Amino acid sequence: MSRRKIIITSIIATILASAVIIGVFGLSGWFGKSGAGFNSTLLPDYKYRRAITLSGQTSDLTDYQVKIELSSSLTSSLVTAGKLQSDLDDIRFTDANDNQLLNFWIETATTTATSTIWVKVPGLSASKESKIYLYYGNPSASSASNGTNTFDQFDTTAVQKQNVGITEIGTPHTATSITTYRIQSDIAIQNGPSSMNIYYQINSGGWVSFGSLTTSAYAACTQWHTVNTTQSVNTNDVIYWAIAVSNNAACSKNRIIRKYAESEPTATVGSEQSTKLAEMKLRLNEGTGSTAYDSTFQNRDCTISGASWTTGIIGKGLAFDGDDYVSCGNIGNVQSLSFWLAPYNLTQKVLDLDGGTNYIELVSGKIDLQGSGWSSPVLYINGSKVGLDSNLQSVSTIRAYEWYHIEIVNGADISATAANFGKVGANYFAGLMDEIVSYDYARSSSDVLVDYNAGFGIRFK
Repeated sequence: MSRRKIIITSIIATILASAVIIGVFGLSGWFGKSGAGFNSTLLPDYKYRRAITLSGQTSDLTDYQVKIELSSSLTSSLVTAGKLQSDLDDIRFTDANDNQLLNFWIETATTTATSTIWVKVPGLSASKESKIYLYYGNPSASSASNGTNTFDQFDTTAVQKQNVGITEIGTPHTATSITTYRIQSDIAIQNGPSSMNIYYQINSGGWVSFGSLTTSAYAACTQWHTVNTTQSVNTNDVIYWAIAVSNNAACSKNRIIRKYAESEPTATVGSEQSTKLAEMKLRLNEGTGSTAYDSTFQNRDCTISGASWTTGIIGKGLAFDGDDYVSCGNIGNVQSLSFWLAPYNLTQKVLDLDGGTNYIELVSGKIDLQGSGWSSPVLYINGSKVGLDSNLQSVSTIRAYEWYHIEIVNGADISATAANFGKVGANYFAGLMDEIVSYDYARSSSDVLVDYNAGFGIRFK
């Protein structure tokens, strides 16, 4: 029987067996239930999130701006670990059900002091705790901080006035409901000696001072001070801003109006959850060219050297004839590695993670893990756990010219700094490969089952 016929016969037999399993156990048992971790439909390229519990409010609140504080120990540790951008640009927020992105404004972003973020939460109940999610871990994300969309009014325009009485500044704001506002502004002295007052006025009810500065030091409007007050308003009330300065000049900026409750909610940041995103995913469906494209946002594309395009387990795959390989370079930390292979020979090298230290080979049809980086690994073949002996060699064998799904879940990360598929040192693989996926966390047995069953390309609608 030809090699192609053997492979096709193997696939048909597996699919027929799969049909029996589906009939007996149902779809949920076949495809497996997702294990630990999460998948976000709103933020599919984000790797981490934390639940934030909001509590302490004594009244129901709508479209309320909640203050979130992140400690320097948290932000610095995340930045050091490469999980968070140093300027917090990749931060995002969603509601508890991951159905809605929430508007937010980053007031301060730092790793040396507390970072302050304001999040506009659609609804908070006085009778129970609420929850939102903080997302991070996307190195290519740009900032989504937006004060205009977060606050009732957000006017960042810096205004400088010199030797004036009460003079209107900024943009008036019209209230859209009966509520209580927190009215605030940053103020500073331009040059001294000087004194200043910042004012607000409701409709034409008269100017009310809510902050002042007096200094003899020249500050050039760099030493900003935040002042605020509270004010109840009715629908369609108009709030105006004004400034008065004597002896030289002073400034105002960041004039903000937000909702205010006497018992404001407090935010408690929870522990980190990891996404189920892959670190690298080579679908190998290009069918042409010398590049195997990584379908994750990491864009860890790989270079094909000699291997030829052929029919894979799903769509296309690669055929290696004993002197071919795929070079990927640094693919990050690998704790779980999933791939399909159909070997031509039962004793040969298969793949290398870091330049020859930690690699996988076949020895008389047994999966053999070589290197000190393998720590209490768990081996799965075709979705089922297979034992490893004391030398980290599988206790069962695979056959030549048949497709197998291999997944290794290691007890620790391996830093895959020089990954090659189809080559270890000067030794090469002969056979077929497809669907190479790496993860930086330990996949559960249910996760492995999902990876295995994905190989049949079955789609239910």
